[in-house]
Amino acid sequence: MTPQNPTNPAHRRLLALRAENEAAREDMAAQAPRFRHLAEPGAAPRVIVSDNLFQTPPVIAELMVKLLAPRAGWRVLEPSVGLGRLVTALHGYNVEVTAVDVSQECCDEVLHLRWIPGRLTVCREDFLTVPVTRWPAFDAVLMNPPFRRGADIKHTRHALAMLKPGGRLVGLCYGGTRQEAALRPLAATWRRLPAASFASEGTRADVVLFSIG
Repeated sequence: MTPQNPTNPAHRRLLALRAENEAAREDMAAQAPRFRHLAEPGAAPRVIVSDNLFQTPPVIAELMVKLLAPRAGWRVLEPSVGLGRLVTALHGYNVEVTAVDVSQECCDEVLHLRWIPGRLTVCREDFLTVPVTRWPAFDAVLMNPPFRRGADIKHTRHALAMLKPGGRLVGLCYGGTRQEAALRPLAATWRRLPAASFASEGTRADVVLFSIG
């Protein structure tokens, strides 16, 4: 057998492909519990379009809204609306909501929610590409952003740039060292949720509930 030659371009490419495949297998293994849960009868939502779509459990959504304490007439931004768990928790409050999501399927799903016409605006966009001047500054932000690779930090910072002075942001983030360093100094409250709070949604990630403002 010909000895392996790590200086050969073709061999280096094969090694790189093997590394990519191993990383993909690790990612699939991490996602497997979530998809096993969604395979259970009645568990799957009508659309699942992202391997980073972990919805807010309803009890946590209600807790977040209570922490936000929305006032009548507020304009609220929900920058990663997903299937609308946080928007649903806001239903019944006299607020106007602008909901954003990169997925057309998610936007279509949220448009099925029974909101008073004119109180809910849904925009299909990558939130991180939305200029901070797109809309007048918001009174509040309610968010469960993507966690992968520090996206929760980026989304939170971008949302803060759209908040009025004196406004309030209530959000979730991954309970990691990067989030601790980047977001906790900004937070008025910082609460690590009980273990497996998101198990019903297919992930056992450590999650922090925090508020700013």
